[in-house]
Amino acid sequence: MRYEKQGEDTVLVFPEETLNIANAEVFKEQLNNLHEAGFRNITLDFSEVEELDSAGLGKILVFHKKMREQGGELKIINVVQGQIKKMFDLIQLDRFIHIS
Repeated sequence: MRYEKQGEDTVLVFPEETLNIANAEVFKEQLNNLHEAGFRNITLDFSEVEELDSAGLGKILVFHKKMREQGGELKIINVVQGQIKKMFDLIQLDRFIHIS
């Protein structure tokens, strides 16, 4: 995963096509490392993500909660895969996390 600073936001771009049980723990560690380094506004770029399972979604939700409790914000951008869009719509994720 690579990240770039854009103003006050840090944008994470996934180099992999999946965010699932196989790499969810590594994803969580990378998010926590950024948070511990002082990054408070993190945007997840889903432009290359084609598959998301409940393990990956769970890590996103837990991290979102942690960010909010500590005055930060988590956003999701560039959701291009239809199944992921449907999943987000089904659980009404946009009520909790800004998705664009």
